[in-house]
Amino acid sequence: MKCSVDELLTFFTQFYAKSGLSDADAATMAGAIVHAESRGVSSHGLARARMYYERLLRGQLNTKSELTIESEGPATLAIDGNNAPGMVVGNKVMDLCVEKAKQSGICFATIHNSSHFGTGSYHVFRASEKGMIGFSICNTDACVVPFGGVKPMLGTNPITIGLPTKQYPHVMLDMATSVVSRGKVLYYEKVSKPLPDGWIVDKEGKPSNNPKDVFDGALVPFGLYKGSGLSIIIDMLCGVLAQGKNSRQLGSFHSSGLEDSNTAYQNVGFCMGVIDITRFIPFAQFVNGIDAIYGEFKQCPPAEGTEEVMLPGEIEAKQAQKCLEEGIEIPPVIAKEFHELAAQLGIESPFFKE
Repeated sequence: MKCSVDELLTFFTQFYAKSGLSDADAATMAGAIVHAESRGVSSHGLARARMYYERLLRGQLNTKSELTIESEGPATLAIDGNNAPGMVVGNKVMDLCVEKAKQSGICFATIHNSSHFGTGSYHVFRASEKGMIGFSICNTDACVVPFGGVKPMLGTNPITIGLPTKQYPHVMLDMATSVVSRGKVLYYEKVSKPLPDGWIVDKEGKPSNNPKDVFDGALVPFGLYKGSGLSIIIDMLCGVLAQGKNSRQLGSFHSSGLEDSNTAYQNVGFCMGVIDITRFIPFAQFVNGIDAIYGEFKQCPPAEGTEEVMLPGEIEAKQAQKCLEEGIEIPPVIAKEFHELAAQLGIESPFFKE
């Protein structure tokens, strides 16, 4: 079944408002969920929407999203997220970075005492849509084996970099440092699909196609030692420079906190930054140059089995446009879950309409 983007935005805004969030913050949460789902990143979309809601209800996330700026320079910010939802914190921090970059040319911010912030592109677009370069890194709780190891020591530790363009979709590199995100594996588990080869290992370190094995096993880093090395650097920056916890210390996003009070709050750290392009070259020169490079790649002859070379964020942009025009396909098991929740909460369901 399908729902329109607007239907889902309305529903999830009402849904999160029931958790105690302000209307504005509920809309930010809804935007993050629908942004991910419409761009084909289902691992961070509806499949996780209930988890965020339940963490809010249990008090594992603060419904009041007031940030504390602990230190500030002309081009720097060190921020305490006060355990508010990471999607809300991320948006607010990126907006602060944009404003500071307008004044100083660049801004780099560290954030601690926060939580999972969803897709990095949701936040970085706030910079690229204003004609600036944006980036973010974040660590997560340990679920990835380091290269050469069999014990989960690293998180999926994503990195996002976004560049504005003129003619083409914004260049948006948004990736985990594991082969896939854990959320994607959990999505496969939720819809009862076997995993492709090379995504996870079981508890003995052997490759597995069973998504349930991720609970006792682990994800693997992309590019072997390269992805592992990048993930380690991100963990150090977010766990030390940003004053968050490192991946081995972080409470699990999937923990209720009931079995161990130490897992109740994650204290995720992340770093965000914005660069004002016009402090280096005229904006038109930049976007024309990026478009020229983009066009060169579009002219590359495709390999057998592919239609064209795709640049970072292009597949997601095309999927988002398709969803905007045709609606978002919702797996029946997820639609049923939220249809029943809507009835319990007394809000109108966009699912299973006549």
